[in-house]
Amino acid sequence: MAKAKKQPYSAEFDGRVLVLSQGPKGEKEVVRKYDGRDVPADLHEKVWQLGFKTKVMNYKSGAKDKGRDRLEMMDEGFERLCDGDWAKEREGGGPTVSPEVEALAQIRKTEVGVIQKSLRQYDMETRKKILSNAEVVRIAAVIRKARESTQVIDLDDMAE
Repeated sequence: MAKAKKQPYSAEFDGRVLVLSQGPKGEKEVVRKYDGRDVPADLHEKVWQLGFKTKVMNYKSGAKDKGRDRLEMMDEGFERLCDGDWAKEREGGGPTVSPEVEALAQIRKTEVGVIQKSLRQYDMETRKKILSNAEVVRIAAVIRKARESTQVIDLDDMAE
């Protein structure tokens, strides 16, 4: 018995909301909505330059090889973006996490990865509340300022 071919996902914008649909033309069903405003502010420029649609859709690549559901992989990728994680696909030279996530790690005296994983346990609204906590915002501002003044150093000797 032949397996039914899965319909590809299509993505369209409704303002800043990326709407994913699946199904044959004329019968498409909305399966997910990703609100671009939930991505931390310091990643907005990167996300919109690359293209929010492209970024989210890229997370499904390799799903078949990994035996994973494509939609689940896109959900996880969107969550990582919302946690401030630009991941391996980021353009070189920039910070990989939001200052708010780094600030939270400093406050809790733990690693950034622990904070990112912990934040994924919460819904988007709760994450926003955590990352907009007054102490987090204060420390994030200091981190942001420090990143702006960071100097480049010579690392050539490490490549030998």
